[in-house]
Amino acid sequence: MKWILRIILGLLSLFTLQLILFWLGILIYFPYTPFKERYLRITGPLFKIHWASDIPAYCKKALILSEDQRFYDHYGIDFQSLESIIESSQKTGKLKRGGSTITQQLIKNAFLYRGNMNVLKFFRKTLEFILAPIMTIFVSKDKQLDWYLNIVEFGPNIYGINEGSTYHFHKEANRLSMSECATLISLLPSPLKWKVGSPVTMRRREWILAQLQGRHASNPNEQYLIPEPSIEDLEESDQDSE
Repeated sequence: MKWILRIILGLLSLFTLQLILFWLGILIYFPYTPFKERYLRITGPLFKIHWASDIPAYCKKALILSEDQRFYDHYGIDFQSLESIIESSQKTGKLKRGGSTITQQLIKNAFLYRGNMNVLKFFRKTLEFILAPIMTIFVSKDKQLDWYLNIVEFGPNIYGINEGSTYHFHKEANRLSMSECATLISLLPSPLKWKVGSPVTMRRREWILAQLQGRHASNPNEQYLIPEPSIEDLEESDQDSE
Protein backbone atom coordinates (compact mmCIF):
# COMPACT_ATOMS: atom_id res chain seq x y z
CA MET A 1 0.00 0.00 0.00
CA LYS A 2 2.94 2.34 0.58
CA TRP A 3 3.82 2.44 -3.11
CA ILE A 4 0.24 3.41 -3.96
CA LEU A 5 0.42 6.25 -1.43
CA ARG A 6 3.75 7.38 -2.90
CA ILE A 7 2.30 7.42 -6.40
CA ILE A 8 -0.69 9.46 -5.24
CA LEU A 9 1.53 11.92 -3.34
CA GLY A 10 3.83 12.21 -6.36
CA LEU A 11 0.91 12.91 -8.67
CA LEU A 12 -0.50 15.48 -6.26
CA SER A 13 2.90 17.20 -6.12
CA LEU A 14 3.10 17.23 -9.91
CA PHE A 15 -0.43 18.58 -10.10
CA THR A 16 0.44 21.32 -7.61
CA LEU A 17 3.37 22.41 -9.79
CA GLN A 18 1.21 22.31 -12.90
CA LEU A 19 -1.53 24.24 -11.11
CA ILE A 20 0.94 26.99 -10.17
CA LEU A 21 1.99 27.34 -13.82
CA PHE A 22 -1.67 27.12 -14.78
CA TRP A 23 -2.52 29.95 -12.38
CA LEU A 24 0.35 32.02 -13.83
CA GLY A 25 -1.10 31.53 -17.31
CA ILE A 26 0.83 28.73 -18.96
CA LEU A 27 0.06 25.06 -19.57
CA ILE A 28 2.50 22.41 -20.78
CA TYR A 29 0.63 19.27 -21.74
CA PHE A 30 0.72 16.29 -24.09
CA PRO A 31 -2.29 15.94 -26.40
CA TYR A 32 -2.68 13.28 -29.06
CA THR A 33 -1.95 13.28 -32.77
CA PRO A 34 -4.47 11.55 -35.11
CA PHE A 35 -2.17 8.49 -34.81
CA LYS A 36 -2.67 8.31 -31.02
CA GLU A 37 0.86 9.56 -30.38
CA ARG A 38 1.48 12.24 -27.79
CA TYR A 39 3.35 15.47 -28.43
CA LEU A 40 4.31 18.46 -26.31
CA ARG A 41 2.06 21.50 -26.62
CA ILE A 42 2.30 24.83 -24.80
CA THR A 43 -0.62 27.21 -24.46
CA GLY A 44 -1.93 29.90 -22.15
CA PRO A 45 -2.72 33.59 -21.83
CA LEU A 46 0.73 34.47 -20.48
CA PHE A 47 2.43 34.26 -23.87
CA LYS A 48 -0.74 34.08 -26.01
CA ILE A 49 0.42 30.79 -27.52
CA HIS A 50 -2.43 28.86 -29.18
CA TRP A 51 -4.76 31.10 -27.20
CA ALA A 52 -8.08 32.82 -27.99
CA SER A 53 -8.58 35.81 -25.67
CA ASP A 54 -11.94 37.12 -26.86
CA ILE A 55 -14.16 34.05 -26.91
CA PRO A 56 -17.78 35.02 -27.66
CA ALA A 57 -20.13 34.80 -24.69
CA TYR A 58 -22.43 32.60 -26.77
CA CYS A 59 -19.74 29.92 -26.94
CA LYS A 60 -19.32 29.92 -23.16
CA LYS A 61 -23.08 29.80 -22.60
CA ALA A 62 -23.40 26.98 -25.12
CA LEU A 63 -20.68 25.02 -23.31
CA ILE A 64 -22.44 25.41 -19.95
CA LEU A 65 -25.78 24.42 -21.46
CA SER A 66 -24.33 21.35 -23.10
CA GLU A 67 -21.86 20.08 -20.52
CA ASP A 68 -22.58 21.45 -17.04
CA GLN A 69 -25.70 23.53 -16.43
CA ARG A 70 -24.95 23.89 -12.70
CA PHE A 71 -21.37 24.99 -13.40
CA TYR A 72 -21.56 28.14 -11.27
CA ASP A 73 -23.41 26.36 -8.43
CA HIS A 74 -21.00 23.57 -7.47
CA TYR A 75 -17.40 23.33 -6.32
CA GLY A 76 -16.04 21.15 -9.10
CA ILE A 77 -18.23 18.08 -8.43
CA ASP A 78 -21.95 18.12 -9.23
CA PHE A 79 -23.38 15.66 -6.72
CA GLN A 80 -26.94 16.55 -7.71
CA SER A 81 -26.27 15.51 -11.29
CA LEU A 82 -24.52 12.32 -10.17
CA GLU A 83 -27.49 11.40 -7.99
CA SER A 84 -29.84 11.94 -10.93
CA ILE A 85 -27.67 9.75 -13.19
CA ILE A 86 -27.58 6.94 -10.60
CA GLU A 87 -31.37 7.05 -10.16
CA SER A 88 -31.93 7.06 -13.93
CA SER A 89 -29.50 4.16 -14.42
CA GLN A 90 -31.25 2.12 -11.74
CA LYS A 91 -34.65 2.70 -13.35
CA THR A 92 -33.57 1.85 -16.90
CA GLY A 93 -31.04 -0.84 -16.04
CA LYS A 94 -28.53 0.91 -18.28
CA LEU A 95 -25.52 2.91 -17.14
CA LYS A 96 -26.14 6.48 -18.26
CA ARG A 97 -23.06 8.40 -19.36
CA GLY A 98 -22.24 11.92 -18.27
CA GLY A 99 -21.93 13.56 -14.88
CA SER A 100 -18.42 14.96 -15.32
CA THR A 101 -18.35 18.70 -14.72
CA ILE A 102 -16.49 21.19 -16.88
CA THR A 103 -13.88 21.37 -14.11
CA GLN A 104 -13.37 17.60 -14.15
CA GLN A 105 -13.11 17.57 -17.94
CA LEU A 106 -10.61 20.40 -17.81
CA ILE A 107 -8.44 18.49 -15.33
CA LYS A 108 -8.63 15.36 -17.50
CA ASN A 109 -7.69 17.22 -20.70
CA ALA A 110 -4.92 19.29 -19.11
CA PHE A 111 -3.28 17.00 -16.58
CA LEU A 112 -4.39 13.37 -16.75
CA TYR A 113 -4.16 10.28 -18.93
CA ARG A 114 -7.25 9.96 -21.13
CA GLY A 115 -7.19 6.27 -22.03
CA ASN A 116 -10.19 3.95 -21.69
CA MET A 117 -8.64 1.00 -19.83
CA ASN A 118 -11.03 0.31 -16.94
CA VAL A 119 -8.40 0.33 -14.16
CA LEU A 120 -6.73 3.50 -15.41
CA LYS A 121 -10.11 5.14 -16.06
CA PHE A 122 -11.20 4.43 -12.47
CA PHE A 123 -7.91 5.84 -11.17
CA ARG A 124 -8.31 8.93 -13.36
CA LYS A 125 -11.90 9.49 -12.18
CA THR A 126 -10.72 9.23 -8.58
CA LEU A 127 -8.07 11.88 -9.21
CA GLU A 128 -10.67 14.09 -10.92
CA PHE A 129 -12.83 13.93 -7.78
CA ILE A 130 -9.87 14.89 -5.60
CA LEU A 131 -8.47 17.62 -7.84
CA ALA A 132 -11.66 19.35 -9.06
CA PRO A 133 -12.43 21.09 -5.72
CA ILE A 134 -8.76 22.11 -5.43
CA MET A 135 -8.84 23.72 -8.87
CA THR A 136 -12.09 25.49 -8.02
CA ILE A 137 -10.38 27.11 -5.03
CA PHE A 138 -7.45 28.44 -7.04
CA VAL A 139 -8.91 29.05 -10.51
CA SER A 140 -12.09 31.08 -10.99
CA LYS A 141 -14.99 29.58 -12.93
CA ASP A 142 -14.68 32.23 -15.66
CA LYS A 143 -11.01 31.36 -16.17
CA GLN A 144 -11.87 27.67 -16.21
CA LEU A 145 -14.19 28.31 -19.16
CA ASP A 146 -11.41 30.13 -21.03
CA TRP A 147 -8.95 27.33 -20.35
CA TYR A 148 -11.40 24.60 -21.31
CA LEU A 149 -12.33 26.18 -24.64
CA ASN A 150 -8.68 26.80 -25.47
CA ILE A 151 -7.52 23.20 -25.00
CA VAL A 152 -10.55 21.01 -25.75
CA GLU A 153 -10.46 18.98 -28.96
CA PHE A 154 -12.77 19.91 -31.85
CA GLY A 155 -11.62 17.18 -34.22
CA PRO A 156 -8.52 15.07 -34.94
CA ASN A 157 -5.51 17.12 -33.81
CA ILE A 158 -7.68 20.28 -33.67
CA TYR A 159 -7.10 21.71 -30.19
CA GLY A 160 -8.74 24.86 -28.88
CA ILE A 161 -11.62 26.94 -30.14
CA ASN A 162 -9.39 29.07 -32.38
CA GLU A 163 -8.20 26.03 -34.32
CA GLY A 164 -11.74 24.62 -34.34
CA SER A 165 -13.13 27.89 -35.67
CA THR A 166 -10.43 28.16 -38.32
CA TYR A 167 -10.86 24.57 -39.44
CA HIS A 168 -14.67 24.49 -39.57
CA PHE A 169 -15.54 28.13 -40.41
CA HIS A 170 -12.32 29.69 -41.76
CA LYS A 171 -12.36 32.50 -39.20
CA GLU A 172 -10.93 33.31 -35.78
CA ALA A 173 -12.91 32.40 -32.67
CA ASN A 174 -13.75 36.01 -31.75
CA ARG A 175 -15.85 36.27 -34.94
CA LEU A 176 -18.02 33.22 -34.28
CA SER A 177 -21.79 33.71 -34.42
CA MET A 178 -24.30 32.17 -32.02
CA SER A 179 -25.11 29.44 -34.53
CA GLU A 180 -21.44 28.65 -35.12
CA CYS A 181 -20.79 28.46 -31.38
CA ALA A 182 -23.65 25.97 -31.06
CA THR A 183 -22.21 23.95 -33.94
CA LEU A 184 -18.75 23.67 -32.39
CA ILE A 185 -20.07 22.82 -28.93
CA SER A 186 -22.36 20.16 -30.44
CA LEU A 187 -19.21 18.15 -31.25
CA LEU A 188 -18.56 17.62 -27.54
CA PRO A 189 -18.03 15.23 -25.86
CA SER A 190 -17.05 13.07 -28.86
CA PRO A 191 -15.15 15.32 -31.31
CA LEU A 192 -13.30 12.38 -32.87
CA LYS A 193 -16.48 10.38 -33.43
CA TRP A 194 -19.04 13.06 -34.27
CA LYS A 195 -18.79 15.27 -37.34
CA VAL A 196 -20.28 18.67 -38.15
CA GLY A 197 -23.51 18.14 -40.07
CA SER A 198 -24.10 14.55 -38.94
CA PRO A 199 -27.59 13.70 -37.54
CA VAL A 200 -26.31 13.42 -33.97
CA THR A 201 -24.53 16.79 -33.98
CA MET A 202 -27.42 18.48 -35.80
CA ARG A 203 -29.83 17.42 -33.04
CA ARG A 204 -27.44 18.61 -30.34
CA ARG A 205 -26.85 21.85 -32.22
CA GLU A 206 -30.58 22.55 -32.53
CA TRP A 207 -31.10 21.87 -28.83
CA ILE A 208 -28.23 24.17 -27.80
CA LEU A 209 -29.36 26.87 -30.21
CA ALA A 210 -32.94 26.71 -28.92
CA GLN A 211 -31.66 27.28 -25.40
CA LEU A 212 -29.45 30.19 -26.44
CA GLN A 213 -32.24 31.88 -28.37
CA GLY A 214 -34.72 31.37 -25.55
CA ARG A 215 -32.77 33.21 -22.91
CA HIS A 216 -30.74 36.41 -22.80
CA ALA A 217 -30.16 36.85 -19.06
CA SER A 218 -26.63 36.77 -17.69
CA ASN A 219 -27.38 34.11 -15.07
CA PRO A 220 -26.28 30.74 -16.52
CA ASN A 221 -28.12 28.78 -13.81
CA GLU A 222 -31.68 29.29 -14.98
CA GLN A 223 -33.94 26.30 -15.54
CA TYR A 224 -34.29 25.36 -19.18
CA LEU A 225 -37.65 24.19 -20.44
CA ILE A 226 -36.53 22.04 -23.36
CA PRO A 227 -35.19 18.63 -22.21
CA GLU A 228 -31.73 17.77 -23.41
CA PRO A 229 -31.56 14.70 -25.66
CA SER A 230 -29.43 12.00 -24.04
CA ILE A 231 -26.20 10.96 -25.71
CA GLU A 232 -27.48 7.38 -25.86
CA ASP A 233 -30.66 8.43 -27.73
CA LEU A 234 -28.66 10.62 -30.09
CA GLU A 235 -26.27 7.82 -30.99
CA GLU A 236 -29.13 5.38 -31.53
CA SER A 237 -30.87 7.79 -33.89
CA ASP A 238 -27.56 8.38 -35.67
CA GLN A 239 -27.15 4.64 -36.24
CA ASP A 240 -30.75 4.33 -37.47
CA SER A 241 -30.13 7.04 -40.06
CA GLU A 242 -27.10 5.29 -41.55
